[in-house]
Amino acid sequence: MPEPLNEDHEEELRSAAADDRIWQFLGANGATASGFRDWFVRMVTEMASRQRQVDVLRTVSAGKIVGAFGFNDIDVFEGRVTIGSTWLSPYAWGTNVNAEATFLLLKHLYEDLAVNRCEYFVHTGNVKMLGFLDRIGFVQEGVLRSRFRLRSGEICDLAVGSCLGGDWPIVKKRLQSRMDRKRFHLAVPNSTSLANDRAPSSATMSGLGACFSKPSSRH
Repeated sequence: MPEPLNEDHEEELRSAAADDRIWQFLGANGATASGFRDWFVRMVTEMASRQRQVDVLRTVSAGKIVGAFGFNDIDVFEGRVTIGSTWLSPYAWGTNVNAEATFLLLKHLYEDLAVNRCEYFVHTGNVKMLGFLDRIGFVQEGVLRSRFRLRSGEICDLAVGSCLGGDWPIVKKRLQSRMDRKRFHLAVPNSTSLANDRAPSSATMSGLGACFSKPSSRH
């Protein structure tokens, strides 16, 4: 099942991250031992302070961790989060892992936590990710120029887009149409619920609700 990131995952996750292609459009370089350690410590620290939620992704077939998935920039009052902390090992490329993880995350955010807006910021050169988000129904809202510094030091443009609560039914159907109904790549409890559209077990993406457990108000 998707598991909330913890320190016990470090060694296995480091192995999954050890491919330079994963980090091409990201600010960290988790393909190196020192770069991964910096990324991992930051993720664990920000999870502890509820600034971010990260889950590791484990496959059914091999039982191995193949990436991480989650969100950050959590605004409880506005009901808004940003998809982030997200990458996949090449082992999972070309499978339905990305669609399944996205489905589980968004279903929990919209149907269990009543989030209003889920947004993304993606390097404009990452055409595969942008294409995936467009096909499932996220709306690209524009481009932020010179918004993000890559690990190389280059300043790049970011495409920004979102899925609102009202968009979720369409996005949900499109994700379901992309998933293999006979075989699930991610190990999740009661995985048949993905095909039958029943709510996943409360243990699924179990760490996500903690970030929303203390609603706040603005003055």
